[in-house]
Amino acid sequence: MNDNEDIEQENVVSGLPRADEASPSPAEPSPEKGRAASSSGRRKPLPGRILIGIAVFLVAVVLMVVVALSFCAFDKRKTISIFPKNFSVFVGTDSAYGTVEPMLDLQAADVFLATPELRSVRPAFMMLRSSSLRRNPVVKAVASRPVKLALYENGDGAKNFLAAIDLGFLSAFSRALPAVFPFAYPSLSQALSENGVSLSFEKDGVLQHFKFSSGDMTVFFAPVKNFVVASDSLDVLSLSVLAENGISYSDEQRRMMESPSGSLRIVANAQKLAGSFTNEGDILGSMVSLLPYDSLSEVSLRVSDSDIVVDVSIPVSPSADNPTSLDSLVTKKSSVPAVVSKMTDIVQYYTVVNAGTLSELQAALFPILPVKDAGSLWSKANAACKLAFSMDIDEMLFSWTGKELAAFGIENQNDPVFALQVVDEKKRQQVFDKLVSSVFVKDDNSLILGGVRLPKIKLPAFLGGLLSLFGVSIPEPYFMVLDGFIYFSESPECLSAIFSNSASGKPLMKSEGWGTVSDGIRNEATVSLFYDLERSVPFFLRSNESLSQVLELYTMGRFDAKIVDGGIKLVLHANARKPGDLRSVPGFPVSVDKSASVASFIADDAKNPSAVFWTERGGVGMLDLSSLEQRRAEKVGKCEVAVADGVKGGAVWAVNADGFVYLCDKSMNLLPNFPVVISDKVVPGIVPADGSLVVPLESGSLVVVSPDGSTARIDMPEISIKSSPTVLGNTLCVYDKSFVGGVYFVDLKKLECLNAESPLFVDGIAFGSPALVSSGKKTYAAFVTQSGIFSVWDSAGDVVMQKQLDGVFNCQAVAGDSCFYVLSSDAVLYRIDLRGNVLSVRIPRSTAKNAFVSVRDSGGKGKLNVFVNADSNAMYGFSGELELLPGFPISGSGRPVFADVNGDKTLEMLAMTMDRKIVAWKMR
Repeated sequence: MNDNEDIEQENVVSGLPRADEASPSPAEPSPEKGRAASSSGRRKPLPGRILIGIAVFLVAVVLMVVVALSFCAFDKRKTISIFPKNFSVFVGTDSAYGTVEPMLDLQAADVFLATPELRSVRPAFMMLRSSSLRRNPVVKAVASRPVKLALYENGDGAKNFLAAIDLGFLSAFSRALPAVFPFAYPSLSQALSENGVSLSFEKDGVLQHFKFSSGDMTVFFAPVKNFVVASDSLDVLSLSVLAENGISYSDEQRRMMESPSGSLRIVANAQKLAGSFTNEGDILGSMVSLLPYDSLSEVSLRVSDSDIVVDVSIPVSPSADNPTSLDSLVTKKSSVPAVVSKMTDIVQYYTVVNAGTLSELQAALFPILPVKDAGSLWSKANAACKLAFSMDIDEMLFSWTGKELAAFGIENQNDPVFALQVVDEKKRQQVFDKLVSSVFVKDDNSLILGGVRLPKIKLPAFLGGLLSLFGVSIPEPYFMVLDGFIYFSESPECLSAIFSNSASGKPLMKSEGWGTVSDGIRNEATVSLFYDLERSVPFFLRSNESLSQVLELYTMGRFDAKIVDGGIKLVLHANARKPGDLRSVPGFPVSVDKSASVASFIADDAKNPSAVFWTERGGVGMLDLSSLEQRRAEKVGKCEVAVADGVKGGAVWAVNADGFVYLCDKSMNLLPNFPVVISDKVVPGIVPADGSLVVPLESGSLVVVSPDGSTARIDMPEISIKSSPTVLGNTLCVYDKSFVGGVYFVDLKKLECLNAESPLFVDGIAFGSPALVSSGKKTYAAFVTQSGIFSVWDSAGDVVMQKQLDGVFNCQAVAGDSCFYVLSSDAVLYRIDLRGNVLSVRIPRSTAKNAFVSVRDSGGKGKLNVFVNADSNAMYGFSGELELLPGFPISGSGRPVFADVNGDKTLEMLAMTMDRKIVAWKMR
């Protein structure tokens, strides 16, 4: 290695350039050093740093939300810990929307919401029913959460509800409410107060809760881990939130309250549930007290407007420490009653008992009969039987009868038929021979009807007394033995029909009606009922409970009580078979004061009233159509009323004979500046006009009362006003009922009479005021005299038509759509158009001396119909061309009003009946 190579190697090791490599100029830094200097000395651009910061922040927020939601998903309370045990009914579903939304349109809901206990909830329910939010996908997603609801009864019988919605991971938002609410409260409070609603956050001891108020409804609610719990009772809410309620339930009860996926679970207190089907004064009512107080029943429910299916399981376990007389019956499994298979399709209702022999029933039921000394009555009857017939009741009845007995009704017959199973016909014949051979029983076997001999027997008084304990009265029945059963009835036609149809090949079990209500019900039964409300009323419809009122919507049904392992199973399938296009709205009729005036029945708004009004003794009555709550203005005195359309905050005008004018809101409170006193003598005939009220005076002049309490006078000639003027827009029409009658027109804007010097001449006496109608650019007035002269004038005062109609007319013409309707006193309704064409129809079997005719858009679609109440409690509805509307006539008097009272977005017809009830009918 030479010296140059040594120097080169040394340079390589030391990092110096070799001699043959060009050395960079001091003024030109190396590329590597330039890049290093650039990367260490220059910062990122500002937009890039902002984007990175936002991304980091968003990631952090997302992580925090995920952590919060995960925490909320696992930090949960169980449903059973929320609900105290002493509820009457518990309802649970895993999807509130899927369960509740289809039920919003049910008639059954209207019945429940008409009860005093739930009436405060009715306005909110009706608002929800008609709301477009029902179809909103966001609302559907949020509302599809598990919801539980329970009803509780307090000491004074009032009911409170407790509801809980399980938000799951979404409870992160509800848990934050107490912290966020103080910041949002000022603006939120102002927005709510404008709608008559208040919301506040309160603390009662250790319970922090929200209070929501709207009108008469107050609800308390609080977030509790994964739940939001609400109640109308603060005590119930406190017990739910602060107590650990789950420890009081048994494992079986916990299973009952856990809703399987996709199902509606109903659990009820067995004693209270059975009590809702019965009355305290009957046998079944006495049996209710034998159920354990804290036992719970499972209820399966399927309901629509056409069908209702109820399946109830009641656990019953006889106790060795506290045996009852029913233990022998509830431990015996049910079998198929043979008597039902013997019935033909002429049977319209039946009650069958297949619980045990008569001896077993006597031993089980007599100790619990709601009759004083029932056992003593049995002993006395037994002694009398021995004395009269030389045999006791055991031999007379028990020795030959089986375990089936029935009562049923036959088509076109009023008297019921009673049947007993015969297991020993020879013994029965011996017993009957003994009975008829004694001096105490009379018999007659001379009747042969429909090919069968029907003996008649008169029962002794002591047997009649025993039967009366069970509501049976057959003092002198005919009887017939057929196919293993003996039939009794006071109507021989019933027994003849049974015999004639026994071989018809048309069994009841194959009939359409029975088959409809028996779908899915097994035929084993201890007690079985088949009913048609047109012929019979089953025991569970005789109580006043809301559940009974709901079941009355379904006119035909079958009810079976079965003994199964571990308890009693109740099954009901009912079907609605209501004919006609008009049906009563559930919750109606509503009774009002007996002094209410049918003629004064009015509504607060022409399009969709929210209340109706009437006069009654000493004041004004009102029914709120949302809550069905009645209110009264009692200090008004005997008065006349008119609607206050277009008056902000106002609902009804009232004027009494002393000249006091009142303007009330819907709560029947006076508005400011009222009452207004009119010094001149007023006469009946007030009429609302353009937001004000026109009051006629005895002098013939008119006073216009404005909503602010100011008044204005319209001077008129000295005329006699006997009826309410007619108003069309700014034009008011008055009839002067005097010897020389005339029609006057008033301009309500100018407050002056337009034809004071030249009234329209009326040839003859008449009732009421002219009818006004607009057609094109003209206004026409029509008027009919008592003698039937029908006249029409145009706005210039010229007669455009005059006709002589047949009959006497106590009702004035009523305006339609470019036509007029007139009713004669012999109940002939005329339709007369502006061209002079006449149609007529007669109201059957009626007179119309004090009748009412009204023309309304009953369907809300701009098509006018005519409604007539003649001298009766029947309301007739006709189309504009005088065709009878489907479903009419219906009960009602006076003039009907039309409103959507059940939130289904269609108008119902309301009227007051002669017995002072407000009825509501569904239209087609």
